[in-house]
Amino acid sequence: MAVICAIVANGPGSGRADLEEEKGEPVARRPWVDKEQCISCGICIANCPQVFRFDSHGKSECYDPAGAAQEVIQAQAVELCPVSCIGWEEQ
Repeated sequence: MAVICAIVANGPGSGRADLEEEKGEPVARRPWVDKEQCISCGICIANCPQVFRFDSHGKSECYDPAGAAQEVIQAQAVELCPVSCIGWEEQ
């Protein structure tokens, strides 16, 4: 079984937003993770730890949809997911 690792830098040019300054407001849609497709790479969790975490099965889950602005979630999690398993669902 192959192990996939992702190293996400938090330095200049890393593209990671300052999430404390860009905390989102409650919204009508929330990020959703297709856990069957999730490969547990951790990119979304590294980039948006105020929004995503690993569940008890090692798959990503959204625990606080208002933890960052929608634009940050889109750019730092949805668009960077290597298997495109993060999307949006209406509340």
